[in-house]
Amino acid sequence: LTRERLIEACGQIVEAIRAYDPDIHVCAEAQRSESEGLLVTTGGVRQPTRRTLWSLLCEIQRTRGEQMLLGYAWRSWRDAGAHFDPGWIAEQILESLRLAERRAEPPVGRLPALLPPRIVRQLLKAVELGVNGRNVAKGDSPLAGRLGERVLNPSVTIVDDPHLDYCDGAAVIDGDGVPTRVTPLLTRGVLEGFLYDLDSAGLAGAEPTGNDGCMPWSLRVAPGRR
Repeated sequence: LTRERLIEACGQIVEAIRAYDPDIHVCAEAQRSESEGLLVTTGGVRQPTRRTLWSLLCEIQRTRGEQMLLGYAWRSWRDAGAHFDPGWIAEQILESLRLAERRAEPPVGRLPALLPPRIVRQLLKAVELGVNGRNVAKGDSPLAGRLGERVLNPSVTIVDDPHLDYCDGAAVIDGDGVPTRVTPLLTRGVLEGFLYDLDSAGLAGAEPTGNDGCMPWSLRVAPGRR
């Protein structure tokens, strides 16, 4: 991705949104990076790494009287393939603007909740804290001592997968030189495992899973049924 292509992508995003509403404030950003590293340990690990990354971001603000509308869309990846799509970023913003045109009065009573895919990440925060090996070793996790128990709905299956090609969270080894691996966390609601780095694994008397800071690399939630 050239500098010119990144600038062009930002211009395409701004142009598409301003065509819908010329008075809206639009901020579009594009970034790219390349990095190389070498991890060497006294245990004999010598692992070179080379990473590339790009990102597209758009933020908007529209003010009408005392009403203010804010919105954003973002995407990043390590391969400049089909995912590099400024039109997708613009369409996410335009969809938000179209939905905001009509002000709806909230009904009263018990209602179903419709959650867009991007909200899933927020819901997984509690799971991340629960399977954090350091929290488990210190006894701060409510999931400590519950391996093999059903702790969530049977429809929930989650794994930590650091081996997704070009994903932001892809990694061969962690910062301690421990090889990464796919770690099942929950299978049909049953607690299968925790995430440990080298230090927390020693505290818990467990095997390290290759997770820096006991945090997931890339959580994958198995698809459900409509």
